[in-house]
Order: sequence, then C-alpha cells, then structure tokens
Amino acid sequence: MPQGSVLGPLLFVLFINDLPEKVNSTVKLYADDSKLIKVLTSEASTHELQTDINEITQWTRDWLIKLNAAKCKIMHLGRNNESHAYTIDDLSKNERIVLEESNCERDLGVYISSDLKWAKHVSEIAAKANKILGMLVRNFTSRDTTLWKHLYTGLVRPHLEFASAAWNSHLIGDIKTLEKVQERASRIPIDLKHLAYEERLKIWGITTLEERRKRGDLIQMYKVLHNIEDIRWHTGPIHTTATHLRAATNNPLRLHRQQFPSRDRNDFCHFVAVRHEFFLNRVVDDWNSLTKTQVLAPNTDRFKASLGPLAPNRLL
Repeated sequence: MPQGSVLGPLLFVLFINDLPEKVNSTVKLYADDSKLIKVLTSEASTHELQTDINEITQWTRDWLIKLNAAKCKIMHLGRNNESHAYTIDDLSKNERIVLEESNCERDLGVYISSDLKWAKHVSEIAAKANKILGMLVRNFTSRDTTLWKHLYTGLVRPHLEFASAAWNSHLIGDIKTLEKVQERASRIPIDLKHLAYEERLKIWGITTLEERRKRGDLIQMYKVLHNIEDIRWHTGPIHTTATHLRAATNNPLRLHRQQFPSRDRNDFCHFVAVRHEFFLNRVVDDWNSLTKTQVLAPNTDRFKASLGPLAPNRLL
C-alpha cells in the first residue's frame, strides 16, 4: 500500500484538529465530515450559531479549503424549534447562500430524522437487506436449510442490526418491518417453507431480531459500566442507591431510569420519564434482572456466555 494512502487520513485529521477551538458550539468531527450542535434557548443563541458558521467559513478561507456549500445543511430538532434560517459563504461562487433545511441525514450508516424517529432508517435497512436477499435467491439454486442459515446470518442480518444500540425502535410497525425480512429469509429453504415462523427459527437455531437487539443492549451496557467503551454522556447511567432493590436479585449494579421535572405541569415535584426508549432507559429492566455473577463477569465473552444461547441450535 502506498505510504500516502496511509498518511492521508491521519494528516487530514491533524490538519483540522484546531477547528473546534474556533467556535462556541459543540463540534463533532469524523474524517471530512463536521457537525455543529447548538441548543437554542434564546434569540442570542441563534446569532451565536450563525457566528460559529461564519467562523468555520473564515477558517476554511484562511487554510485554503473550499467547503461544498451545496452539501452543507441545517437540521432543526424539537417541536418548539423556531427553525431559523442560516447562511453560509459559497466560496466557489463568491456568494452567500441560505443553508438548505434537511429532515433526514445519513450519519455513519444511521439515518437521523428531525423528529428523532427511526422509521426512515428502518425502511432503508430493510430495503437493503431485502435487496441482498433477492440477489442471493437469484444466484444460489440450492435451498438447503443449513446453507441458507449461513447466507442469511452472514450477509443479510448484519445490515438489520448495525448500530442497533443507537437506533433500536420500540414502535410495533418498525419491529414488524424488520422481522418480515427474517421471516422471508426463513421461508426460502424447502424444508422450512410450510412451517410456522417460530418453528423455522428453532430449527435454524436463532431468535427474533427483537430479542437479539435486547441482548445487544445488555452487552453494550456491560461494556459501558465496565469502562470497556468510553462514551461521553450528557447524563450517564444512574445507579440506584436503594440497597433493598439491589439485594432483590443480588445485582450490585442496578440502574434506574432517568427522570426530569415535567415542563407541562405547575407542580415541580411531579416527575415524568423522558426519553423512555433511549438506550440508558430501555435497558434498565432487563439489566436489573441479571444476577451479581452476570454483571460482574470478568470479561465480555464470559458475560455473553452467562446470558445463555439465544436459541437451541439444532443445526450446529
């Protein structure tokens, strides 16, 4: 491999490393993809965001880099967001343009929508998985049960599970959309075609995708609590201080859901759970049901083994 192809990405990261220092907003950098994140609480904060956009444009001008202004977009989040318009200098045309408003963007393989729902992402990954499944059906004449299990789990299912800890949807419609792909795949082998879906999965030795996502959440939480993965949370996992609750399952790492004061009621003491299906909240009940031996497993492999097999594996 040429040396330039190895050093290129590293040198570019070093080149743009000082960019976050030029702005007051939160900046997320990944290769040549940069994002500004700003919580707008007043008219002044909207001006601050526009100033940060101007600072980035000036930085590119100073370092002789031209932004592709046509690809620079703004996404407004929140029901009460006033959706202000923002402008940016298009250096290629020497004119100032209004940033295009976007309702959905693909970021590191995950589709983020302005309503923070996952319908778009689910539909996209289901369509991609179905497309790959169709290609396999056309190119493999065999309908052997074992062969198609390996084809599905190796080439199709990964597309349905990538980064599921970030986007795991709780909506029935989304769950069914994903499950239909696996259901379709399990009907391909001749020996399974006329069986019920649950029986097909048992013969294949796999579980529903929903169950796999729950297991994935538990594994991710284990990595978080044992500092195997360092994540910078705005509000991290909250450990319960009630000793009688921890003793109920002998789980010393019991968690409880995040709760915040309700803005919709005058009674400040009234609390409601927000972000109910956010990762740190949806995993709580399943995590708290684990035992001390499980949550204090010495490594990830031992923890996975303590969860038991996903399903009786009759093929292997």
